[in-house]
Amino acid sequence: MKLIFCPASATRPRQRRRCRCSGVALGAAFGAAFCVAAAVSAVAQAAPLDVGRTLFRTNCALCHSAVAGDPPGVGPNLHGVLGRDVATLPGFTYTPALAAVGGSWDAPRLLAFLTAPAEFAPGTAMPFAGLKSERERRALVCFLGGDAQAEVCR
Repeated sequence: MKLIFCPASATRPRQRRRCRCSGVALGAAFGAAFCVAAAVSAVAQAAPLDVGRTLFRTNCALCHSAVAGDPPGVGPNLHGVLGRDVATLPGFTYTPALAAVGGSWDAPRLLAFLTAPAEFAPGTAMPFAGLKSERERRALVCFLGGDAQAEVCR
């Protein structure tokens, strides 16, 4: 086993370890870069539901929950959002901009919102620029819908 520096597993640069991200042992000079590349590659090959879960954790979880029964936080709870009427979760105060959208959240509508929330509902308070990658948007909607067999997950 060679020396490795992996931000996820090494506590000291000269410690002999395997990268937790990839399981590969590398020299410290390029171990961290490979570890990050391997983690990104693993996410890219993962099922849409798993990619969506990761995207939710990194982009949404600071303000939203997706756990049934959790109270709203900075943003509304997104569990069961697909099929829910827009801006209607009890216990959360929505901006007039989002409340004026009307209708219900289906996959195409949520995909449009996740592309650019401020363009979808001008005046919304959500400080999220959106996801530029269609694949990432689809994976996030797949996760929020919870149905890996849904059309949006393919």
